[in-house]
Amino acid sequence: SNLIKLILKTCDQMKLLVTGASGFIASEVIRVLKNSFDVIALTRNKNKIDKDTKFIVGDVSGKLPKLPKVDIILHFAGITSIGSDDPFEYFRVNSLGTYNILNKASEAKIKKIVFSSTADVYGPNKLNVKEEEPLKLISAYIESKVIAENICRYFSHHLGFKIAILRYSGVYGVNRPKGFIYSLFQNAIKNMPIKVASSSENQFDSIYINDVVKN
Repeated sequence: SNLIKLILKTCDQMKLLVTGASGFIASEVIRVLKNSFDVIALTRNKNKIDKDTKFIVGDVSGKLPKLPKVDIILHFAGITSIGSDDPFEYFRVNSLGTYNILNKASEAKIKKIVFSSTADVYGPNKLNVKEEEPLKLISAYIESKVIAENICRYFSHHLGFKIAILRYSGVYGVNRPKGFIYSLFQNAIKNMPIKVASSSENQFDSIYINDVVKN
């Protein structure tokens, strides 16, 4: 199911907090959801937030303010698989950052969370995977996301949180000027050759950002 359907199943009347608000997926989520719901963005840089969007300033891996009372938190804050050359940065932002936001949520008595993880936990070139398939912890990025998922499970099992974990891969769209799909479109626009290696080892899932959010 897509994100909006998931939220509609979770709450009837919603006030939402979205972390990582200036990121690719989170910014699109905010753009769509603020038309229907009361949305507050959590961001490190208020200059990257649209003027008509409510926001609070904070850093999930550093200083976080007291969270406003909302019905659900959409936790997108984190760094991607190519976001850092320092492996420990993944754990600081993705793992510790998830603990910090959940801890603050607990203090504010907010117990409904959607956590943005990744299908990379199943390893590269995996198609049509099932949720219960074994995980392949082959990088610091993947390890940091799995730790974050386990933190979510702890808060769910022991503290009564209701948490949905989303594992998607290859999200592309207009505002993401990088990645394989982007390079294909750029080559087509420039009338350059489009090279796709025909091999079972070069298969991967991809999904358009609008399909993640609302399709």
